[in-house]
Amino acid sequence: MVLDDADVVQVTTSDDDLECAHLAPLPYPGTFFVGLLDSENRPVVCGGGDDVPNPNACLYYDRDVGDWVSGPDNVIRARHHSATVRLSDGRFWIVGGEGR
Repeated sequence: MVLDDADVVQVTTSDDDLECAHLAPLPYPGTFFVGLLDSENRPVVCGGGDDVPNPNACLYYDRDVGDWVSGPDNVIRARHHSATVRLSDGRFWIVGGEGR
């Protein structure tokens, strides 16, 4: 699969299968987002580099409408080049990277 700069793809694997689903492009260009699947298995992106208009925001992919929506959650301090860990209670931590 060849991707260009605007492609957003969710890759799901199981024992013998590999499934790729093309998602709608993010509402704005940007770099260094951190991503994860939330407790409802929705793709989420947060943060981003200096080129992101609101680096404190998180966007959730709404499969019902086929587009990204602003989430209720925002990060306390903008981060980029970071990683995420999803906790057993569904919350997630964004760790490491650099702040703004």
